[in-house]
Amino acid sequence: MLKTRSDHTQPSARFINLEQSQSVFYYSFKLGQLSRNELDIQEYVLNNTGIATHPDALIYCAQSKQLKDEYFYLLGKQLLLEHPVLGLEYLGASNHYKAQQKWLRELYKQGDKDRVKVELEQIIDNSLDDALLLFAEDFYQRKFHHVKISKLTQKLREDSFNLVIDEIHKDQVEKGVKHHYQRLGIIAFRTENRLFNALFGLTFWRELFNHQIDSIATEFDRRPKVVKENTIYQELEQAIEQRLLMFSKPHSAVAYLTKIATQYYGQPNGMFRWNPQIIQIISMFLTAAPPKAVETHLRAMAQNYHGLNDGYPDLMIIENGRLRFEEVKAPGDSIRPNQFVSMNALQFAGFDVRICRVNWFVDPMQPYVVVDVETTGGKQPQHRITEIGAVKIVNGEVIDTWTSLINPERHISKFITTLTGISNCMVKDAPLFCEVADKFSEFTQGSIFVAHNVNFDYGFIKQEYQRIERRFSMPKLCTVRESRKYFPGLKSYSLANLCEHFDISLTSHHRALCDAQAAAEILKLVNERKYVQCDVVA
Repeated sequence: MLKTRSDHTQPSARFINLEQSQSVFYYSFKLGQLSRNELDIQEYVLNNTGIATHPDALIYCAQSKQLKDEYFYLLGKQLLLEHPVLGLEYLGASNHYKAQQKWLRELYKQGDKDRVKVELEQIIDNSLDDALLLFAEDFYQRKFHHVKISKLTQKLREDSFNLVIDEIHKDQVEKGVKHHYQRLGIIAFRTENRLFNALFGLTFWRELFNHQIDSIATEFDRRPKVVKENTIYQELEQAIEQRLLMFSKPHSAVAYLTKIATQYYGQPNGMFRWNPQIIQIISMFLTAAPPKAVETHLRAMAQNYHGLNDGYPDLMIIENGRLRFEEVKAPGDSIRPNQFVSMNALQFAGFDVRICRVNWFVDPMQPYVVVDVETTGGKQPQHRITEIGAVKIVNGEVIDTWTSLINPERHISKFITTLTGISNCMVKDAPLFCEVADKFSEFTQGSIFVAHNVNFDYGFIKQEYQRIERRFSMPKLCTVRESRKYFPGLKSYSLANLCEHFDISLTSHHRALCDAQAAAEILKLVNERKYVQCDVVA
């Protein structure tokens, strides 16, 4: 089923004449051919006479022009391999910023430096595309003034600070930094693009979707015409300026945005995804943000939405009432041009924007909760949890344990009873998972979720929270994988065999707390080996 805007649409023509529609169809069809690999490049080279064979999109409409630029860029890249001259012709005729970059780089490689210099100077003097302007200034300085580092590298050096976090977060570095701040009691949200896109969409919802007769052509459209054509401010300047006045009073702005979100929640809009938390995040943002900075940046988005609808920093941090944004970079990561553009725009508006450069270490004070679950069977979602055992470790010491039988609300087979010792009689009067969910969340808060074959235990726990319509998300670690890494060459990495190898007590195998305690001992051995191999930062 496709949700449409049938209740909020006055059908109208998408194009003002036949030529516009034909031009858009032509370039849409050509892009489709490229995406499906239906274009024979060698045959195309033999039969094509260049860009003159295509409709002149410039005289038709903005949508046609955008499609043409993208088509010429993608086609030009492919043609470079078979027919460099023709490929350069297509790249040079495209206003897509990536096409212009590729074109100028190729011309420079071929030795046409004088032409490249002239073209770069024209872009620097006239371009309205921030990403292309960034490239032109950088390329010009490095090739013609022998500047050794780019603006991207310079920004990474000048606006960054170092943060060391536990290497357990290597696979999800942004979540790791967020987790670090939350452990310190600092408010941290992973916002990326959704904050400003949602704020912009909600702020100007009525101007974009409700006031213009021709804003949405059919109920299947998502984005209004002015958004697609990047003419928001030109078409709606007076209404936008009037709406921006509300940000001088943050509480009034929050009230208005809450009203809009309540009224239109779930409506397709093509600009942001609805999220139950979005008003909470926007409210906290507006409470802590400089009002003038909010107004300035939203105006900049209206003036160039295509250039400022992505590339935003990963995290929004509020510490001691002061707001800042942080872009998180793991070792080896670099700043992309769109990130540079958006971060610069935020800084120009008056926001505090920083780059968090992460270094890895093993934190002995990081809490771990080692979990084991017993179940009615091995597959989700038909099987359920019968018992949970959990052991909390800090600095190599067990500081707490928690366990509970769980009523699975389904029959336990004889095979499972024989394996685990848990019978239907034992769980008959046990609590339902919903009755222990809060206790388990409290016990695991701020910790790393650890288990032997972690995806099995984590998956069952996550499923139980989903049943009660609650979200469960924790960083996780697998003692099987870690044992293979730090103790290679063993015959088996099952819990029983590892316990036998390391002389770890396993008196009640397949009871949750006993297995969790055994896995906790294995985690201790793994971390001891890690400490030997890593530089531990206190």
